[in-house]
Amino acid sequence: MTKNQGFAMADALVALTIIAAFTSSLMTSNFAMVRGLETSSARLEAALIARALTRSYAIEDIGSIRRGDIDYQWTRRITDRNPQSVLQDVSITVSWPEGQDTHSLTVETVRRGGLHAG
Repeated sequence: MTKNQGFAMADALVALTIIAAFTSSLMTSNFAMVRGLETSSARLEAALIARALTRSYAIEDIGSIRRGDIDYQWTRRITDRNPQSVLQDVSITVSWPEGQDTHSLTVETVRRGGLHAG
């Protein structure tokens, strides 16, 4: 009988444990990456909604929209800079649920006004 007959049961268990640990670490980093991608995607969508609202004169100042499987809510505040100016300050906050939390993105800009009734 020779000493080297191949893998013994203990050798197989050690190899399996190493493979399991490596696979587990890969899965953990993969889940974190997917979660980060979902968060970035939701934030980008909120920014696109805010951008559209800065350009619109006809949309209400409070509203909601569903994009994909996320419901976004927004509030928009428009104030004239002064009576002699045609410029308006626009502040838009877009909020969305993410897990147990609610995230929000606020965009502030200045636009040429004169058409907003509020």
